[in-house]
Amino acid sequence: MLDWLGLMHRQHTVHSMLELDVTLARQAIRERRASTGEALSFTAYVTSCFARAIGEDPRMHALRRGGDELVLFDDVDLTVLVESDVEDAKIPMPHIVRSANTKSAATITREIRAAQAGDVPYARTRRWLPLWLRVPGFLREFVWARVLADPWRRKRLTGTGVVTAVGMFGPGVGWAIPLTIYPISLTVGGISRRPRVITEGADPQHRGERIEPRDCLSLTLSFDHDVIDGAPAARFAARLTKLIESAAGLEQG
Repeated sequence: MLDWLGLMHRQHTVHSMLELDVTLARQAIRERRASTGEALSFTAYVTSCFARAIGEDPRMHALRRGGDELVLFDDVDLTVLVESDVEDAKIPMPHIVRSANTKSAATITREIRAAQAGDVPYARTRRWLPLWLRVPGFLREFVWARVLADPWRRKRLTGTGVVTAVGMFGPGVGWAIPLTIYPISLTVGGISRRPRVITEGADPQHRGERIEPRDCLSLTLSFDHDVIDGAPAARFAARLTKLIESAAGLEQG
């Protein structure tokens, strides 16, 4: 982690803090479990919507090559932090969901749970960690910068976006502000019951409004401002909001 901090601080990251109404999505997940017995991961659902929105606008996960060239990818490879057991402790480990924009929430749920139950990569490499840490910090940072300079290698090693679910550690309102090396990142906070204004009726002249408690999700979207400008970022946030709030894709297997 220390090796990455220098790279993170070089990036000009901007953050957008959102509050989304996920009442319909949570209801759809409960109904699916009642009808099929399969418990979908809410994080997997949000990840599927995030990947779908990126796939619709590949500029959102473009990687820089050299000074001016941006490389765009059709496949959206997202890193998801998965809690795994390492020496009797719960450790968040990165798992890359390949081509996440082509996968349903159910497929991503199964993949995440398989990763949780499977072999932990850190357990296979930790014996080399003490030797690596003996290398001076500035050299380690230089090596990482060189490794990640190639967009295709970087995509293979780290993915092109990341989803972090801090809401798994407790309920309630809260937005995390992450440090990141990714062109686009999504940090999933907690869910709380909050009053929202609900608009009824399709006719603008005869719409009614009422206030009712809704399930509201705290989300932080983070963009590399050297890759993504403000207007495209705002449109992306609006599209992601629409997908998540409408329970998009939950009818898929």
